[in-house]
Amino acid sequence: MRNISWELHDNIGQLLTLAKIQLQNPSPESIKDVSNTITKGLTEVRALSKLINPEAIKNINLREAIQLEIDRFNRLQFIDSKLEIKGLEFDIEKNRVL
Repeated sequence: MRNISWELHDNIGQLLTLAKIQLQNPSPESIKDVSNTITKGLTEVRALSKLINPEAIKNINLREAIQLEIDRFNRLQFIDSKLEIKGLEFDIEKNRVL
């Protein structure tokens, strides 16, 4: 819950605040900027909702789950990271997940 709160406040909240600031002096260029900012916010909301949806989590494998988390950190510019897998991948039995 702490991570969700942090994500909402520090990322989505900042994007919405930026959109509000961009609207204070409307111009054709600022409207385009606002649209881009809101699009980023929607992308972040969708990514966050996927991360907390148990059904979505059940339908992805561990590699995909880790990659989603790495992508989230990279979007936040919190850390610059990439996933590198060495060795063979294997499936975990569904009854062992969640």
